Amino acid sequence: MKSSLTVPSKLSEITLKQYRKYIKISENNTDPYFLQCKMIEIFCNLDSKSVRLLKLSSAEKVVNTINNMFEDKPRLIRTFKLDGIEYGLIPQLDDMSLGEYIDLDKNIGDWDNMIIAMNVLYRPISKRIGEKYLINDYNIETKERLIDIPIDIVLGVVFFLHNLGIELSKV
Repeated sequence: MKSSLTVPSKLSEITLKQYRKYIKISENNTDPYFLQCKMIEIFCNLDSKSVRLLKLSSAEKVVNTINNMFEDKPRLIRTFKLDGIEYGLIPQLDDMSLGEYIDLDKNIGDWDNMIIAMNVLYRPISKRIGEKYLINDYNIETKERLIDIPIDIVLGVVFFLHNLGIELSKV
């Protein structure tokens, strides 16, 4: 039986759930061949037996394609749709509550809990007028709804906050 191989062509086709799974595996393993197999298995949604049956040249192309996607500088994405719900980035970072700030600061660098940080930063849009919008109040209990957030959105906002921190530290 042949399996079909669907290789993501852009980061928006990889979810936070997939990325977290790969990061967790890569933290405890250093074998490059094992990691390549896991990369293809996780990001291409292929079972491990089918991955091992791929031609070496095909597997190398897939791994290179995926690695090259992660080398691009991510851009900040302010709004997106997921499961039919439109989400927006918190409009004013300065208006964050203490609880929001603590949850964001504590979890933004931890891939196991990145979903909590994304839940602080991105929430369903409750009202929109042109480019301006209001978002729902923060609710830690709804964090799992963002498990399938595209990784380009996650990396974009992490990169943005990192650069913002550098700029603010210069002042």
